[in-house]
Amino acid sequence: MTPVARTVLNKAIRVRVKNDYREYAVRRAREAAEKATSIKRTFISTRSKTTTPECLTKADGTVLRNRKDIEKEIRTFFQDLFSSKVNVEAYSEPSEGESDKSDKEEWRVLESEVMQAIRQMKSGKAPGPDQIRPEHLKCLKEVLARPLADLFTEMLASGIVPKDWLSSHTTLIHKKGARDILANYRPIALLSTMLKVFSRVILNRIRHILNMNTGKEQAGFREGFSTIDQIHVISQLTERCREYRIPLCYLFIDFKKAFDTVEHQAMLNALTASGVPRRYVEMIRKCNSSCFTDVNLYGNPIRIQIRREVRQGEVISPMLFSAALEIVMQNAQMSCGINIDGERLQYLMFADDIVLIGSEPSALENSLRILRNAASSIGLETHPGKTKWMKNSYASDYCLRMEDSVIEEVSSYVYLGQAVTMDNDLTVEISRRRRAGWVTFNKYRDVLTDKN
Repeated sequence: MTPVARTVLNKAIRVRVKNDYREYAVRRAREAAEKATSIKRTFISTRSKTTTPECLTKADGTVLRNRKDIEKEIRTFFQDLFSSKVNVEAYSEPSEGESDKSDKEEWRVLESEVMQAIRQMKSGKAPGPDQIRPEHLKCLKEVLARPLADLFTEMLASGIVPKDWLSSHTTLIHKKGARDILANYRPIALLSTMLKVFSRVILNRIRHILNMNTGKEQAGFREGFSTIDQIHVISQLTERCREYRIPLCYLFIDFKKAFDTVEHQAMLNALTASGVPRRYVEMIRKCNSSCFTDVNLYGNPIRIQIRREVRQGEVISPMLFSAALEIVMQNAQMSCGINIDGERLQYLMFADDIVLIGSEPSALENSLRILRNAASSIGLETHPGKTKWMKNSYASDYCLRMEDSVIEEVSSYVYLGQAVTMDNDLTVEISRRRRAGWVTFNKYRDVLTDKN
């Protein structure tokens, strides 16, 4: 074969492979649309290019390309991330009316509870170390309900947790920014599916206790609440302050890897203080103590001991974090706030997204200092580069600081997916959403513009 013929053949093969891949992606997308399933998930599954970075950049700017150096950096990064930094004393006060009996009947798990927990599991999730998928349990829930109920009852009575539940596989999801920086990835734990069922049973039992002890300022991880509630409050407050010429300031707080840095004992203390029965607190402690995870970025698992964080991927983790943060906000004696119908609104929360509200920038600065001290007691640290503030034209000029850093004053801030401005101008939000729409369209352009 001549060189020219070889070149022509290679080009023809590449074109054919490209066309075949495109036809496959279009067919999968069409099937997803007809079945009303996630086109986004289908698109991700058909992507041929890998997102694994070829190199890593350390905090000092050093670029690592050798595989052993990269794995060493991964181990160092996650050992530092998951190691305990704050000594939190245990809250030993027992809940009122709590019994120390270990009678099985007192903690008996019903078959209906197991069935409900299995039904609540989301399908299509990656399995953990046990390689059990939610779909497996849903197909056999009538058969497995009784033995699982007996197993969970025995665990609650004896206080023993299977050792297999303490292990997990961690997958890294890129958030935004450079792909060669580990801090730009979110670690998601792939846990045992049986652990998720057990955690769901406990969560269903204690959810009402946690909800009763959660302030109305928190809208995250709660039934009947959504981001719309917080956005509506911000919008109405901004509009009324502009109408009546009232000074108004917002301080949007960002924590550094909040879910990965909160201390285990702080969450357990919050559960005890909320009145959760001690047996459930103890089981949650055992499910989160002596845990380890395998971080697999380049095909070689790196085992990391976990001494803090809520494991993102476990159903009960969001409520644990919310309970710990609620205690922090209650203990922080902040001076900011605006009086509304006799009540003082100081802040709004959606999970770890916190916005402080006030009429004077100096009060916000003082409240930020108090909140930072309270949050640091459970391992949370504010991010000065991502913390922003804004004010309307009736508030006084001020240079708001966080220790030695100056907090940037902005005219627009994307809060819970919507651009917030002090004049409630929706032009900024409409333009932002149009750009986001075009970005998404271009991502699926090959599929959406296919004429076949």
